[in-house]
Amino acid sequence: ILPHIFIETLGYITGIMSGAYIATMLISLVEGYFERKEVSYIGNTILWYLKRIIAFALISITLLVIAAYVETYITSYILSHYY
Repeated sequence: ILPHIFIETLGYITGIMSGAYIATMLISLVEGYFERKEVSYIGNTILWYLKRIIAFALISITLLVIAAYVETYITSYILSHYY
């Protein structure tokens, strides 16, 4: 279990960060609506958050796929040869 747990934990943490950015973006949009911000400000805000959301989501998916590979192949190799 131990070889992949660090990679998987980092994948979950970056996924949580992506979700936090989604929540922050939605709160920011609602605040911008009630404060009657300009459309360009709201567009720039959405773009800024979407860049980070996509980046963290891609990092998270990549880390989880790597952790799955390690869990499936490397952990079974270690268990079959050393235990």
